[in-house]
Amino acid sequence: MEKKPGASRKRYDRLVHAAQQLPPVTTAVAHPCDRISIEGVVEAAQLGLIAPILVGPAARIHEAAQQSEADIASFPL
Repeated sequence: MEKKPGASRKRYDRLVHAAQQLPPVTTAVAHPCDRISIEGVVEAAQLGLIAPILVGPAARIHEAAQQSEADIASFPL
């Protein structure tokens, strides 16, 4: 059985839309000390899915945010 291109993306988009109908979930994000982790946190927050609390070494978290050019100033650390 062959899947249609984009079918998974449509399901993902429906899931995100449904989650956006709810208030953001306060989420402790442990050790987001690399670019990918920070970008994921920022994207989820921008989508209104989470209200992140960053947990870990502040200097490394800020360094990762600088590398990804992400604004994490509004996130508790």
